[in-house]
Amino acid sequence: MVIVAAVSIFVMYDYSSRVNIRNHSYLHEKADVLERLAIRQSALTAFNFLSAGDHDALQILVDNLSNEPLILDATIYDASGRALIRSEYAMPLEQVTGLATPLSIASFGRKQIIEPIAGNHQLLGFLRITLEQGNLLNDADAYLDHGTKRSVPSLSLHW
Repeated sequence: MVIVAAVSIFVMYDYSSRVNIRNHSYLHEKADVLERLAIRQSALTAFNFLSAGDHDALQILVDNLSNEPLILDATIYDASGRALIRSEYAMPLEQVTGLATPLSIASFGRKQIIEPIAGNHQLLGFLRITLEQGNLLNDADAYLDHGTKRSVPSLSLHW
């Protein structure tokens, strides 16, 4: 009977671990989809402003993006790669990507996403945002871990 109980507990913990890994994987996939969706929509908005030459609206767009808690900065580049509009506290690309720091430590937990600003078969530029992806995924991972740790012991009490 003790062996059956021990094996049952082991099986539950193993199953819980596998579910947790699948949940983390699913979470990371969905975060990527939402990131791409957000930048795609922002690039479409930027296309309208850029084609109209409305730099004030572009500045408001990048400032609004960078005010989001999970976005560090945003920059709009022209088609040749020159920065046109930056959020207020935008860091240089070399610093954000970690190219200018030893061991690239400045880029840990951050993700660069670049989306073309295009429409009507015309490329006007690029939108680059730096996501604080580490914060998003760490918070979500902690939530999943807490839920798993809390639910597994309660399952073992029912045996």
